[in-house]
Amino acid sequence: MTGGTTLSAVAAIKEIAHTVIGAGIALVVFAIIFVPLERVFRARPRAGRRPELLLDILFYFFQYAIWAGGISWLLMSLEVLVEPVLAPRRGLVDALPWTAKFVIAWFAGDLLLYWGHRLQHRVPLLWRFHRVHHTAEEVDWLASFREHPLDGLYTRLLANLPTILIGFSLPEIAGLMTLRGLWASFIHANVRLSIGPLKYLLGAPQLHRWHHEIATGGRHNFANLMPLMDLIFGTYHDPDHPPRRFGVEGSSRRGYWAHILGPFSPEPRSVDVDTVSIGDRIAADANGACVADPGDLAIGRPRLRAGHAGLG
Repeated sequence: MTGGTTLSAVAAIKEIAHTVIGAGIALVVFAIIFVPLERVFRARPRAGRRPELLLDILFYFFQYAIWAGGISWLLMSLEVLVEPVLAPRRGLVDALPWTAKFVIAWFAGDLLLYWGHRLQHRVPLLWRFHRVHHTAEEVDWLASFREHPLDGLYTRLLANLPTILIGFSLPEIAGLMTLRGLWASFIHANVRLSIGPLKYLLGAPQLHRWHHEIATGGRHNFANLMPLMDLIFGTYHDPDHPPRRFGVEGSSRRGYWAHILGPFSPEPRSVDVDTVSIGDRIAADANGACVADPGDLAIGRPRLRAGHAGLG
């Protein structure tokens, strides 16, 4: 019995070691790709050492070695669970060529992500977890990994729900998840690199970096891959100059576990503010009225904000 337990422990340690080594190799590959890009096409100059470098490396390793595997397992389990129920009801979808199904899944996934992302900046509970991502004061390829695991589960579920419903295979779903992850690192990169008209379909770093701008970023550029969504719903924002500051107003630097556990702690309310429903918010935005931003309420900074186009 003791021998079997020892062997199991050794196997677990080897598995962890392989995962960590794989994460380290992947990090080196990312660095080989993005560090030269950010040096040659740098969008924002950096004076001195990158702030919170070790923190974002920790986010990377925890996401790669622990959280991503758990999230992938949950998504794959969902696919296995619903497939027997949905398979007999996919007659019309199954008749479509793979390319057509891919386009439908890609567009539907981005549509869900767009509105899901807007809710992350509107619903206090969702903002608690999404706020972790926006605390990065330096937006670059490494900052793309600064993400709370529950926030990651939420976004990946939205992105992959259409592929699961349409009936993509597990390897295909895994491939699309990898592709979205790689592109997420690119659009966070500190580069001023134009991809021409393709930016309306694939996104570009200068667009997403405005989403992280400290003062107004949470009102623009919510699309994950296709800024076409922002164009359609009135939240597209692409000035001819780069943003100057990133992060969340009033936030203080903290360690990894403080970021992970922080959303579960009650937030102090500095003043009483009436709750604004989503329906009231939509109506107020449409009329150009002033409404309290739940993103601010969620971090204990109630304020009034002038209405703007759309919900962004």
